Amino acid sequence: MGLIKSALNKPITILVLVAGLFFFGVKAVREVKVDIFPKLDMPVLYLAHPFGGYTPNQMEAFFAKQYVNIMLFVNGLKSIETKNVQGLTLMKLNFYEGTNMAQAAAEVSAFSNRIQAVFPQGSQPPFVIRFDASTLPVGQLVLKSDKRTNNELMDLANVYVRASFTSIPGLVAPLRSEEYPDRGDQSRPRAASYPSPHARSAGGSLTPE
Repeated sequence: MGLIKSALNKPITILVLVAGLFFFGVKAVREVKVDIFPKLDMPVLYLAHPFGGYTPNQMEAFFAKQYVNIMLFVNGLKSIETKNVQGLTLMKLNFYEGTNMAQAAAEVSAFSNRIQAVFPQGSQPPFVIRFDASTLPVGQLVLKSDKRTNNELMDLANVYVRASFTSIPGLVAPLRSEEYPDRGDQSRPRAASYPSPHARSAGGSLTPE
């Protein structure tokens, strides 16, 4: 009852409060930006280098140690954590707070491309992933057909579907396509590659069938 009496005794004050709340509420709805992916401020980069056929010890010897030596020249680097599994070297690069991560990612990519000369033949550049909200997937699209082959689906995804997603504002990677072997396609020529006598051989044994 006290609140009702106060509102009846001071109608101008209540009217001004209601008008102010309405005005600032509409202004907030129209002007305040909603950040779906907030800034995490975590100075971390991940580097992944796959190379099939190598054991963890070989991945450490031929890839991880070389990466550690070259990454010491990156500015703002705090520590390096490495993990080697069958056919994969995974590195976690920790930087100091306040480091420009865009510049750090560019330096890591540049040094990674430079060290490729000492890697085994056939090695491809690594994947450099920035650990922030922009790298989180927001959706998954799968193409499936009973009439088209996997190669045709991949061409459709890269040429048509990917082009339609590039116009979406804020979308970093519209589509990541993966090629799966087409078991029914026998028209593709098969070629046998013979390694160089000085090439490094992968660990394990190969049994012909």
